[in-house]
Amino acid sequence: MGLRSRLRLSKTIEKAWAPYTVAILGGGGLFTDAESWRAPYIWYRQAKLLRKLNIPYLIFGQSVGPLNSPWSRWFAKKTFLGAKAIHLRDEESISILKKWGIQNFTQGTDPALSWLQTQKERNLKKQNILLLSLRNWPGFKLKNWLELSKPINEWA
Repeated sequence: MGLRSRLRLSKTIEKAWAPYTVAILGGGGLFTDAESWRAPYIWYRQAKLLRKLNIPYLIFGQSVGPLNSPWSRWFAKKTFLGAKAIHLRDEESISILKKWGIQNFTQGTDPALSWLQTQKERNLKKQNILLLSLRNWPGFKLKNWLELSKPINEWA
């Protein structure tokens, strides 16, 4: 749903969504501009397309913020205002939505953490696995990666 996608794939995206009766914008901190203003914009565009197609959407297991840019706040607020249901995972996000005048939400745990707790309660045997999800950070140089890799190698 970024600019390139909108220019090249908008009809394809519409066709992909068309058969569905509901959508979930779920999981994590989708609504933050800590790294870029694009994230709130992309989810706003997703929500706008869903509204155009008359597909209701839920926002589930989300946190909101930080939102430093007025545009990011506007995109996020519009997205939340159009949601049929909202489930937030932290007090700070609740505070932000209340400031926006949005009251129709529920609060609960992060679904991923709930799943981990369930696995722990089942007394499943743990495997020694280390999973890293790395992304290209602007300004993050090779020396930073080497510094970061030292404690990872020690742990592994």
